[in-house]
Amino acid sequence: HKKLAVAATVVVAVGIILAIIGPDIAPYGLEQTFPSYLAPMSLHHVLGTDTIGHDELSQLLYAMRSSVFAAGFAAILGATLGTIIGLISGYTGGSLDWVVMRCVDALMSFPGLLLIIALIGVVGTGLYHAMIALAVSFVPGFTRLVRGEVLQVRERGFVAAAKVTGASTRRIIRKHIMPTILPSFIVQLCLTLGLALIAGGALGFLGLGTQPPQTSLGEMLQNGFSQINSTVRLVLIPGLI
Repeated sequence: HKKLAVAATVVVAVGIILAIIGPDIAPYGLEQTFPSYLAPMSLHHVLGTDTIGHDELSQLLYAMRSSVFAAGFAAILGATLGTIIGLISGYTGGSLDWVVMRCVDALMSFPGLLLIIALIGVVGTGLYHAMIALAVSFVPGFTRLVRGEVLQVRERGFVAAAKVTGASTRRIIRKHIMPTILPSFIVQLCLTLGLALIAGGALGFLGLGTQPPQTSLGEMLQNGFSQINSTVRLVLIPGLI
């Protein structure tokens, strides 16, 4: 009954499907070029060609796979690490919790993109290095979220009852705490996936993500930016995606 949610789900599902099968249905290869530079849309090139003769539709399908994969991997890795740290910190408490939260505060004091660029400066450029940097930048947010939820849940009656019955810490976390914090975690993960896609696009635009001959949505934006006044589709199409 929620039409906006259904429409959004359809858009996301189509994007994920195209990211998975895109290179397999691309009309031309990733490195295949044509002598017609900046050719307009036609039957042979549905979205035209770019500044060096690549088929724009083919480039877009390849770019979607790398961008969506990078965003998903970074968000899931960051969420996993942040959740583990948050669970341990919140449930244990004490000096460990204090040290963890001071480290989280220090990381969160940096602007997100600046932190990512600094991390890439340490580990190097490239798709996998960019994914690791993105994941590390997402860890503090998930740590703080999960830790706050755990602090509330661990004081509730059903957790105390589980302790009285002799349940182990692992069982209490798995059976009682994790299901309670799952809704907040899912919301945060969905928001982070969108942020990861945008941040990955920014890194690609700056030349810090995928490296040639591979491509991404951010790199397509950067390549088309020089022609924005004459061939706006080179920026408009990957930007909309």
